[in-house]
Amino acid sequence: MATGIRIKINPAGLRAVLQSPEAQALLKEHAEAIAEEAGDGFEARVQVAEGSSKLGRAMGYVTTATPQARKRQAEDAVLQRAVNAGR
Repeated sequence: MATGIRIKINPAGLRAVLQSPEAQALLKEHAEAIAEEAGDGFEARVQVAEGSSKLGRAMGYVTTATPQARKRQAEDAVLQRAVNAGR
């Protein structure tokens, strides 16, 4: 194992990568695959979270858009079952 190697992170550069259109497109693709696997009433979203605790990174997630989807999620945990579709 090498020793004496130091890496200095450029926070602005890291934030630019985490917020990039390419990162957002990849997150959207994976979230849409999960939403599609979950079925009707689920939708994919991507947003850029601001603030130091999140490093201003883009985040993708799937939400319920209808009462029927909320019920299916509550009773059958369909999002947990669909998460492998996003891999």
